[in-house]
Amino acid sequence: MLYRSALQAQLCALTIGLALGTSVFAATPVGRIECSSIRPSVRSSQQLIVVLTKNWKSVNATIFAYERNFYGQWVPIAENIDGRVGTNGLGWGQGIQRVSGDTDVNFRKSAFRFEGDNKAPAGVFTLGPTFGIYPSIRTEEQKKGNTFIPVQDGLNCPDDYRSPGYNQFVTLAGEPRIPGLKVLTPSQIIDSENMIEMVDPQNPHYGYKGWLPYQLGVFVNNNTGAVKADPATHTPYGSCIFLHVMQPDGKGTAGCTSMRLVDLKQLVKWRDDKKHPLLIQLPVDQWNDIRNRCGDLP
Repeated sequence: MLYRSALQAQLCALTIGLALGTSVFAATPVGRIECSSIRPSVRSSQQLIVVLTKNWKSVNATIFAYERNFYGQWVPIAENIDGRVGTNGLGWGQGIQRVSGDTDVNFRKSAFRFEGDNKAPAGVFTLGPTFGIYPSIRTEEQKKGNTFIPVQDGLNCPDDYRSPGYNQFVTLAGEPRIPGLKVLTPSQIIDSENMIEMVDPQNPHYGYKGWLPYQLGVFVNNNTGAVKADPATHTPYGSCIFLHVMQPDGKGTAGCTSMRLVDLKQLVKWRDDKKHPLLIQLPVDQWNDIRNRCGDLP
């Protein structure tokens, strides 16, 4: 819910403890974020979307949004948004954070998120373009200076590590072009999420006809750096991670973060790329850890 009064904003100080509880234990021992890796981005950010789970195995998530006021203080904008992460919970993603222990290959195997493991990425991430089927939202995003990618014929997100378009939006050769996107042939795309199929009301997605997961979404910049796979095992770190619309039965995702359409619309309307928004997605104990150690967080 978005706040409409100062009183509502003040009440959010108690929300995380009430919503997630304080006696929370990690389901799997993992590393810690190194504060120096996230401080510059946090300092320059004026908007945060925070996705919290009870532990690394949890599918259910609670989503909060914060914005800096005139004095540089974080003010809660939204609270208690119901969300879902991967059906296997969270694993460390490839965001702007460094994680202690990440030089150890065995640690990476057990704690990191990899392609196809049905875990959502944990960490701190910048956000890519908004995408969807709504002309009105496209117009509003463009007015704000945000990038909007229309979901149309030919729009793909390759999830095969061998593709030159891996983990980015591309257009299929012969289909209408979208400015700024690579144009690839089917042999170059190899394997991909065909975005238009996920907004077809006659195409049952995971058994739910009429569910349109990509009618609105936001690209999460996970694994967008130069190193796309583990240097020791060569296993890709994962691709095509979005904020998108939740399944009707509230099940977890294949690695994205989902919420109700009404909530996603509100977050998209509020988000402003000029304010350098960040997504922070963590189990609550990891969130409390970086709040205590790193500072400058809500």
